[in-house]
Amino acid sequence: MFSLIFSVISGAFIGWIASMFMNETGGFWKYAGIGIIGSFIANAICQFIGIYRYGSLFGMAANVLGACVFIWLLRKFR
Repeated sequence: MFSLIFSVISGAFIGWIASMFMNETGGFWKYAGIGIIGSFIANAICQFIGIYRYGSLFGMAANVLGACVFIWLLRKFR
């Protein structure tokens, strides 16, 4: 249960940072969704390439980048 709460809070933080870079507005749940889905995208790509380590600072930067890519994809399909 705690890991789910932590995932939502960290996803919201990552989504908020990415939204600031991409000039996107929204609320807590929108930021959480963007952050969680963007983190999933970034983790999958980085693990496939072999450059991801759990808990590293690079992982946080990759998650923000993944969230930015997700926001960009949302804009392209709207």
